[in-house]
Amino acid sequence: MNINEKLEILNIIAIKFNQNNITWAIGGSLLLYFNNITEHFNDIDLMICEQDAIKAKELLSDIAILLPQKNSEQFKTKHFYQFNLNNLNIDLMVGFTIIINNKTHYYPLLNNDITNIITINNNVLPLQSLSLWRTLYQLMDRVDKVKLIDDSNYSLNKYI
Repeated sequence: MNINEKLEILNIIAIKFNQNNITWAIGGSLLLYFNNITEHFNDIDLMICEQDAIKAKELLSDIAILLPQKNSEQFKTKHFYQFNLNNLNIDLMVGFTIIINNKTHYYPLLNNDITNIITINNNVLPLQSLSLWRTLYQLMDRVDKVKLIDDSNYSLNKYI
């Protein structure tokens, strides 16, 4: 699937979420793509505020296939739903939580974590903080992603 096809799927989701007043933001590799840090992304990571979790899940269920949940020792995210639409995975995360050495790192979507908004085809796409995602990647031991962000000379605020 090419990038334009992936972005079209993102636009469909954005329309649904925005029309239904869902508080959401783009994270993960798609966030890096929109910040010109990487030239590709494999899936769509969407962070949702807790009060909109059920509604967002229902909206995505209308257009995509909900995949079986996988258990993880490292991630104890409050609500994690993985969908597939036209062979593109869409991860819906509410109350993102990482466990490191029995310590819980909890990162719910907060309004001040939405640090940028872009528009594609007249659809508003909120972007989560790149500095927050640097922290998340560091906690997940994703050295490659941390290096990409650091090499981009992005001004970082510490979250830990």
